[in-house]
Amino acid sequence: NIYMTHGVIISQRVKNALIEKGFVREEAYDTVQPLAMKTLQEGGEYIDHLLASEKVMANLTKEEVEACFDLDYYFKNVDYIYRRLGLL
Repeated sequence: NIYMTHGVIISQRVKNALIEKGFVREEAYDTVQPLAMKTLQEGGEYIDHLLASEKVMANLTKEEVEACFDLDYYFKNVDYIYRRLGLL
């Protein structure tokens, strides 16, 4: 189901990466949100729209954008949670 959004689900991580680069939250949001909407309305992959954005690429490297799409970030605490539940 993650891939049904064509990567738009990752927009928060990209927004946070821009904030870490010095953007204020509103500016970061105003940068990533139109690209997310473009992805949903016109198709394509979110990462491709990000990589084609001059504003994004002036502030993040290709590697930093790609790192936002690393799903391991979301699974980093799975073992901890399973242990707390007594499932490991």
